[in-house]
Amino acid sequence: MFKAKESIEKGIETIELGLPLDIASVEYKDAYLKLGEITGDTAAEDIIDRIFSDFCIGK
Repeated sequence: MFKAKESIEKGIETIELGLPLDIASVEYKDAYLKLGEITGDTAAEDIIDRIFSDFCIGK
C-alpha cells in the first residue's frame, strides 16, 4: 500500500509541476496496479506464473 501512496504522491507532484498529464497517468496506473495486487483485482505476470507453477489447478 505504501508504494501505491508513493505513486499517487508522484502523480500529484507531476501535475503541480505543470508536466503533461500523461506522465501523471503513468503514476496513477501504477498506484491502481499496486492496490489491485492487494485486493486481487490485478496481479503481476510473475505472480500468476508462480501460482500456476506451484499449485496444480484443476485436481
